[in-house]
Amino acid sequence: IIWSAGASPLGGTAFWAVGLTGVLLTSFYTFRVIFVVFFGEARTPVTRRPGLAMTIPLVTLAALSVVGGYVEKWYLAFVGRALPATRTVPAMGETISSTITAAVFIAGVLFAWLIYVRQPSVAQSALANPLGGALDRFWFSDWAMDWLYDRLLVRPVEWLAWITRGDALDSIYDWLAGLVVLCWRGLSSTENGRVRWYAAGIAAGAVVFTAAAIFL
Repeated sequence: IIWSAGASPLGGTAFWAVGLTGVLLTSFYTFRVIFVVFFGEARTPVTRRPGLAMTIPLVTLAALSVVGGYVEKWYLAFVGRALPATRTVPAMGETISSTITAAVFIAGVLFAWLIYVRQPSVAQSALANPLGGALDRFWFSDWAMDWLYDRLLVRPVEWLAWITRGDALDSIYDWLAGLVVLCWRGLSSTENGRVRWYAAGIAAGAVVFTAAAIFL
């Protein structure tokens, strides 16, 4: 995948570098979780085992991760009908790209091990630093995407809804609602529970229907 990002006619070296950066970050935060959870002293006691809602997706992902590499040719043939064709980059082949990607992945693992297993004080001191604390809050706030979404989309829509709350379109819907209420009141008055009125209504309707069939 990383090599294809650089070898594709629509890709390039920049996409290849961005993919490597993603590999580094993924390996770092994934093994950070592993080292924090399974290494060192227990910080939170285990109260219950995960249920099927968590076990089934994890088993499925684990199985796909194990066998995914063995169906590479079939998978590439399947998605190749939608993805652009790749071309070989003379300066770097797929083997070299895969080797570099594996090295970057291992570097991320070692970096996580160094910070969270070998010298956990580094992470603690980084959080104590004002810049490190700010980055920690920024990352744990989903890169401030909720904040941006609220101010770029939610609040402008709420503001437009507030300033247009009395426009002509709303009046049209108010008139339609009033018409529905008026029709409901007129029809509900016919439901008075008097059987004779019901029979008279049925007879009148039959007369009107018969007259319409004869004269029209």
